[in-house]
Amino acid sequence: MNKTIALTLCSLLILSLFGCRGADESRINANTNEPDIAAAQGADGFVVDASGTKLQIPDSNDITIASVYAVAVPFIVALELTDNVVAVNYKSIFWAENSEGLAKADSVGRGIVDMEALAALSPDILIHRTNDPRTLSAVEELGIPVMSIKAENVDDIMSTLDLMGRYFHADERAAEVKQWMIDKFDKIASIAEGIPEEERFTAVMMGGELGVVAGGDMLQSWMIEHTGARSMASEIEGGNIDGYVASAWANIGMERLFTLNPDVIFCTSSTVLDYSVEEILSDTTLSGLEAVKSGRVFQMPAKWDSWDLPGVSCVIGTMWMLHSMYPWLISIEEMQAEIDEYYTFMFGRTFDSEYLGYDLDSDVRNYPGSVEEPELSGDAEIPGFTINVQGVEITGEDLSELPVYSVETTSTNRYGTTTTRVYVGFKLSDVLEAAGITESFTTLAAIANDGYTVSVSKETAMEPTTLVAFSEDGKLLRSGPWFAPCSSNITPDYLIELTTLKLEN
Repeated sequence: MNKTIALTLCSLLILSLFGCRGADESRINANTNEPDIAAAQGADGFVVDASGTKLQIPDSNDITIASVYAVAVPFIVALELTDNVVAVNYKSIFWAENSEGLAKADSVGRGIVDMEALAALSPDILIHRTNDPRTLSAVEELGIPVMSIKAENVDDIMSTLDLMGRYFHADERAAEVKQWMIDKFDKIASIAEGIPEEERFTAVMMGGELGVVAGGDMLQSWMIEHTGARSMASEIEGGNIDGYVASAWANIGMERLFTLNPDVIFCTSSTVLDYSVEEILSDTTLSGLEAVKSGRVFQMPAKWDSWDLPGVSCVIGTMWMLHSMYPWLISIEEMQAEIDEYYTFMFGRTFDSEYLGYDLDSDVRNYPGSVEEPELSGDAEIPGFTINVQGVEITGEDLSELPVYSVETTSTNRYGTTTTRVYVGFKLSDVLEAAGITESFTTLAAIANDGYTVSVSKETAMEPTTLVAFSEDGKLLRSGPWFAPCSSNITPDYLIELTTLKLEN
């Protein structure tokens, strides 16, 4: 698994974009040739929206707002402008239930503007998407100004915060929101920097239909890249792949998906999916996909507040992606604390996970379990095998004089299916000693014959219940030993046909 961008370069990019400029001018990913209008916003009493239209900043901050664009709502909430809203299209009842201003707002349509209703309410401004010029013109003919926004990537999100902050006299809050996002993205990059090169996954974000993925210029692909993983949308060169535009959801088809064969498949949080994660994992025609084989297929939370929706929530969505792929780097408790901080920052309160519609215990499988101490198993038949331990070839016969242990362990997959197994084998710590390993290490990577890799900390590797197992439930594993970190109750942590053990600092 390769990453596309060296983390050092990424860190330098972040420093150059964030550290050398004030928070009000920050840009996270300057990957376009468009002029940076953020610095000039409001300099002459005007702002320039995403369509290039100049809007005069009102003298008063008592500006009434209407919108049918669901993406606008998180920006309105983040900038604490909900009391200004007279009509809004909220993506779900969640926003209205938790904002008094939105709860009292009317509606002027859902996605499509009801011109009659809009004219009757006569707001000071309509916030709308840039790619609907017909509506923009029609609303302007009513004498109602329109602010066009675009939020396809992190650059757009920062520019939208600049634009709305300046126009609605919420500059200080906009700067605060941007700095909060910057700090969190810095934290994510810092954590991801420690992932060894060979452990960096490839991933895609699947859209509403199988075979539809987020293009290379989309926010979801940026989120994947920011975790240190490689978005397979990077295969899209020159803005397209097989004729599909990179900056949109691209219908590449299942055949192309098999060619890309990502290690991880994330599924968008859209409520209109025509498939489910369970269907992907159980579909025999998809069983050849690496992500399906390893069980690394995840649907982005959350039911009521989509964490891959363009807006502040993409911060928590990016952190959740990192947590899902590398749960030993961000524990469930740490992830929950980040979620709580996000909702406190946005709403001044936390929410129950069941209400929001996510479950970290099932969404992410790699959390530590507990097992009884290993028991000596006595004499046992040891099948022939060879493993490479930090460059040293070790055979089953070489280990035949080591004590053999038995451990009963229970592992659960993300859907609640629990399996109890009994492993018999050698303590990994004894195997390392037999190979003459005396060097210190922080991480151990167990690699299967097909390249599948499981990494554990030194603490887990040296636990007495971490085995190089040659028997499972009384059956000899003649095709190769298992790597069995029995303190884990997560099935994908157990690796079959072990060939290599590598130590890393």
